[in-house]
Amino acid sequence: MNNICRSCRYSLRVNTNGYWTVCHTATGERVVIDGTVIDALEIGEADQLLELLSEECFNRRKGPTH
Repeated sequence: MNNICRSCRYSLRVNTNGYWTVCHTATGERVVIDGTVIDALEIGEADQLLELLSEECFNRRKGPTH
């Protein structure tokens, strides 16, 4: 995981069944994309999704590059 993930609003939480959920850091609520809760993920999937979401968030905060 890169530094982008540490500076943004998403985190991972392990479930009691050993799978992972992507959560909003500030609220602890599970992330929902197009009506789908982002949970029951293997660690590799969760890590990749966290990185993508965090990168998107970072790029939105950074603003246009032109």
